[in-house]
Amino acid sequence: MKSKFPSNRKVQLAFGSAIFALLVAGAVSYRAVVLSNESDRWLRHTHEVLANLHDLGFAMETIESSSRGFVLTGNESYLETGRASRLIVARDEEIVRNLTVGNPKQQNQLPALEKLTAEQFALADLVISRRRAQGLEAAGDVIRSESNQRIMIEFLAIGSKMQGEELRLLVLRNADAKRRLTQTKTVLVLGLVLGLLITGAAGWSTHRDSSNRKRAKSKLLLLTERLSLATAVAKIGVWEWDSGSNSVTWDATMFEIYGLPLVVPMLYERCPS
Repeated sequence: MKSKFPSNRKVQLAFGSAIFALLVAGAVSYRAVVLSNESDRWLRHTHEVLANLHDLGFAMETIESSSRGFVLTGNESYLETGRASRLIVARDEEIVRNLTVGNPKQQNQLPALEKLTAEQFALADLVISRRRAQGLEAAGDVIRSESNQRIMIEFLAIGSKMQGEELRLLVLRNADAKRRLTQTKTVLVLGLVLGLLITGAAGWSTHRDSSNRKRAKSKLLLLTERLSLATAVAKIGVWEWDSGSNSVTWDATMFEIYGLPLVVPMLYERCPS
């Protein structure tokens, strides 16, 4: 029993180490997955900001074009489109403000953007009132004014600048997401390989110890048989010890049964039959 204890302890230690390695790899992998998910969330966040900035610019252009359409045709349906676009502008500005709350560069651009939005709304109202009160020519003068062109140019410039900032962040966050994904894969593979190596080493050690125990058991069994044989010869066979010649002699019948003794510190001679 004592010879088996160290072997069992070694096996338990090996498999315990394998389990610990797998647990550590699992914990590190879990953390890497969490960080990777966080990177993916920021990627989606950036795409959302870009989409809202695009919608904001499109809605502002729709307000101007609907004013032009009303001036040229007098069709009230253009005004409905313009009012819907104003709601979209207000909604998108609020969304962009909330999404970029942690980005000072983007937040600093919003006041100028909102100021231009208010100017565009006021100019559209002026165009509509001039068209209704003074006719096509007076409304056309407002549309062709320097102020109208300036508002849209400045608005689109700020929108483009904000999109550029988001695209810069997109590149950085995309690279970070790829890096974390690579780290996650590496940790998973290394953890799996380490666990397999430790488990394999434990299995090999167990097999080696088992083989050693089998060989030791076989030797012990053989020794026991030989001792039993020697004991049987000593009890049953007819033998005598000659101290002068340092030899043991026994009768021929016992020699035929048992053969030569295995422990040979002396010479052996067969007794005459």
